[in-house]
Amino acid sequence: MAVGIMLDDLIRAGSSPIRPVEILDVSTALFGSARRRALAWVRMRSQATSRYLELLSQAMETFEVEHRHANGSDHFLVWDAFPGRPKYLRPLPDLLTKLRPKIPHPVARDDDTANCAIRRATMFWQYLAPRLGDGIWDELGLKRYFMNDVVGLRFPRGIDLDAIVATEGDIWALEYKHKFPYYEEGVATFRINTGELDRFGALVMVGFRILDIVVVKSHQDITRGSIELFNDAYARSKTRVLAIGFTADL
Repeated sequence: MAVGIMLDDLIRAGSSPIRPVEILDVSTALFGSARRRALAWVRMRSQATSRYLELLSQAMETFEVEHRHANGSDHFLVWDAFPGRPKYLRPLPDLLTKLRPKIPHPVARDDDTANCAIRRATMFWQYLAPRLGDGIWDELGLKRYFMNDVVGLRFPRGIDLDAIVATEGDIWALEYKHKFPYYEEGVATFRINTGELDRFGALVMVGFRILDIVVVKSHQDITRGSIELFNDAYARSKTRVLAIGFTADL
C-alpha cells in the first residue's frame, strides 16, 4: 500500500503541461479463469476513463461498479443486463454469487504473525495515517474493502490493477510490487503468476500498455516492511527499482 502511494506520487510529480500524465481515479479487479471478467469502479469520469472502459471491455467481459453510502454502510452496485434487455443496477455481491455460488477456501497468507502485525501497524501510523489524513477511508480503506472483502470473498485470487495511467494517446495498466528476488541457478528472478500473464496478454492485445514496477527489497525478511524506505537511509540506498514492460508476443 505504502509503496503504491509513493509510486503514485512520483508519477504525478513527472507530469507536465507538455507531457501530461493522469492517474485515473478507478479501481479494476480482474477475475475468472474459464472466462476473463473485470469489475471497473470509476470514481471520477473523464475522456480518459471512457477510453479505459472501452479498451477493458474489448479485452474481457466488463461490469461497471458504483458505490453508495446509505444508513451508515457502504454498498457496491453493478450494472448488469440480460440479452436483449437494458442494463440495470443490482447489488454486486448478488452478481458475484451468481458467478461463483460456493465460497472458496481463503488463500493462505504467510504474514499472519505477531511480527508482521507490528510491521503493518508501524506502516499505518508512521506513514499512511499522516500521509492520507482525513481521506484515509476514501483513499485506502474503501478501496481495500471493495477488493478484499467484496470481490475477494468469492474470488480470492482476483487481480487488483494498482494504477491506470493516461498519457497522450495511451492507457497504461501498472502493477506495483515490493519484493525480494528468488534465486534459481544463481539468477535473480521475480516470479509472475500465470493468471497475471494471461490478463496482461489480453490487455496488451487490445491496446493497453503494461508496466510492472518492482521495488526490490534489499533483504529477505518478511517482518521488515516498506516503512524502511522512508525512515532508513541505508536500506533506501540499497533499494533498486525495475520497470518491466509487456508486449503482445509474451
